[in-house]
Amino acid sequence: MEEARIPEIGTRDFKLSVAAGILSGILVLPILANLGFLSVITAVLFVVGMPIAWMAGLFLVRKIAGERLWLYQAAKFIVTGFLNTALDFGVLNLLSFVTGIYSGLNIIFLNSISFTVAVTNSYFWNKYWTFGQKGGARAGEFAAFVVVAFVGLLVNSGVVYVITTYVPRLDGINPALLENIAKALATGVSLVWNFLGFKFIVFKA
Repeated sequence: MEEARIPEIGTRDFKLSVAAGILSGILVLPILANLGFLSVITAVLFVVGMPIAWMAGLFLVRKIAGERLWLYQAAKFIVTGFLNTALDFGVLNLLSFVTGIYSGLNIIFLNSISFTVAVTNSYFWNKYWTFGQKGGARAGEFAAFVVVAFVGLLVNSGVVYVITTYVPRLDGINPALLENIAKALATGVSLVWNFLGFKFIVFKA
């Protein structure tokens, strides 16, 4: 079936991409602080630079996407995904900082909390912006979303657990840095699964 024509990028997309960029930049700050990389320069770079980058990137993708709706959806999914990832990382770093837990079975519990917060946020951003769905949240749709997200959670938590618990740390890599490296790799793997699952199973957009 032929995909629907992509509407011209409008004010709403620009506003939401900027909002996602600002929120992402703010959520990155506690992560940088936990890793010891926070400074005025890095703070400005993320909080100011990220919304500009998202807005410009979205505009560029819209120009080259043509009639390929999935490409424009993928661009918005990446913007939304970065916001959810920043939220996921931020909550995990906060919980680890407060509890002192950076590895072992307990990291699965902390990672599950952060992932759940992020995936709930993800549902609404992806439903109403990425895939442009109308109407309120539907029980069946949300249930399918939870199933897809739960598989993503298993993959995500599994990668984090294996790397933080069994991969030897090299010199100069502290537990917090290794945790974030593991989380980045886990996010990349689960990102692909989530996009395909949300597009073809949940929202069918």
